[in-house]
Formats: sequence, C-alpha cells, structure tokens
Amino acid sequence: MSLPLAFRATPPPVWVATKTGNQNIMGVPYFRQDVGADYSLLVANNLGNSFRSESGATDFVEGQTDRSRSELQSSIKLPFGVTHDAAFMNRSSDTMPALTLSDNVIWQYHQTEDAGDASGYPPAELNLGDGYTADGRRYKMLRVYTATNPTASDPAFYPRTLRASVPYELDVWHDIIIRIRFGWSGDAMMKVWLDGAPIVDVSGVSIGMNDAVGPYHKFGCYWHDLTAGRVITNENIHVVPPGIDADLSARVSNPPPRPSGDENVSIDMIASPLSGAPYAFITDPRPGHEGRYVTLP
Repeated sequence: MSLPLAFRATPPPVWVATKTGNQNIMGVPYFRQDVGADYSLLVANNLGNSFRSESGATDFVEGQTDRSRSELQSSIKLPFGVTHDAAFMNRSSDTMPALTLSDNVIWQYHQTEDAGDASGYPPAELNLGDGYTADGRRYKMLRVYTATNPTASDPAFYPRTLRASVPYELDVWHDIIIRIRFGWSGDAMMKVWLDGAPIVDVSGVSIGMNDAVGPYHKFGCYWHDLTAGRVITNENIHVVPPGIDADLSARVSNPPPRPSGDENVSIDMIASPLSGAPYAFITDPRPGHEGRYVTLP
C-alpha cells in the first residue's frame, strides 16, 4: 500500500573543513581555539549556524600541554543582571566513552578575570563524563555546574555547585536550551531544558564572579584526560548564541527538526493487519526499537 507521508526534518549536515578563519553566528563574531587540522573545526555548508569540533589527545592550544580543545569563543561579554537565552542541538561521540577521569566540556560561560583573580571553574558549564553502556547504547552523564566568587581580585581557588546530572546518549541528537542571568549577590538564575524536559531551574542564587566585565560564551570540545587514541567529537547545529536578545521559550515544546538519515530508521507505509487502515511501520535497528505501528492522523 503506497500513501504519501510528510517528514519534518533537517537534511544531514554536510561538513566542510575550515582550517583557518573565525566564524560568525547570527551576527556574533566567534574566535577559534584549535590546532588548525583538517578535522579540528568543520562547518556545514548546507545548514546555517552549524559546527563540528574534534580534538585528539595531543591537540594543544596556546601552549597548554595538559588539555586538549577545539572551541569557538564569543567576542561578546555578557552583562550582569541581564537574562540571556541560548540553544543548540548537539550530538557527541567519544572513542573511549567509559573514561571517568575527565569531563568533556561542550558549552560554557567563562569569566573575564580581573587582575589578580584565580582562573578556576567557569561561572556555568555543561559537560559530559562517566560513560557507560546500556542495552547496546552508549551514554555519558550530562552535568551542569555553576560557580561564583563574590570577592573581587581574589587569587584563591573556589568551589563549584552541581545543578544537574542526567543520562545523555552518545551519537544521537539532543536539543538543549539555556536561560541564564549572572550575578554574585544572590540575584542570578538558570534554567536548562534537555529534549524538552527541565533539568535545572534555580533562582535567587549566585552564578558568576565579582568582575568588572561579564563572562563570555565558548563551545566545542575541551578536556584534560589525554589518553592516547582518545578522540572527542561534538556536532552542534541550530546554534543560537547568547547575547542576541532571543526568547527561546517556544523551542522547549517545538524544537528544530533533527537531521534526517542519521539514525538508520526506515518508515514503510502498510495496511494494519487487523483493520486494513493505513499505518506507518517504523523499523529501528537499535535494541528495544525493532518495530512498531504508528497510527496515521
């Protein structure tokens, strides 16, 4: 039985290497921090605001030989006391997903240190750590941290606060939305949604340092466990950076479409074996997803 079926989908990103040159995301200039290899930073030439970062165990940048990175860094400083919205669709991969020694930071807001400040934990970050496998699928824990220091020009190191820790499947697309306001006097807030579900909702807290200038945004790959052969990849599409006065509340319930053709899912139009009514039969090779009927509207 052949019936028309409409798909709402983004085509798979076509990644093209960009070994040099900074990027522009919705009018916001971003500087690159990577080793300039063919794989370091790729841009999807068929999608806007879409980037693929990859880093291996020896991809050192700016003389820092204890960490690997391939990141894009915003040129905009985010003011304190102002609510900033941001969003991105992410697919992460790790050749050694069971490693627990190092978190891979995929999204962060980094402080603009005053003279004499300790350069420690960023005011806010999202990272992936503690990998495991379940039902043939690979996971890490997505963790959301915040940090604060109310003392100006403080050389002492400071702690951070864990706001969320939730399972995050590798190698599939996730939609993440962030709403954040920075402040170090109990006047900050943060909300984070993962695939439409709230995972962080705090207010009346402190997020950020007592600095003259607010933090800036970075995203990509950033990690410390320099195990030989380890490669981390982060693909980010539909990126909406902070600092452009965007209200993304509608995206929670209506996210952008995920790319098609990436999950190896086939959909066939058939007649129901019981009633003969048109059904879609979805075939998905992942364990526990072998096939099911879905009634057509």
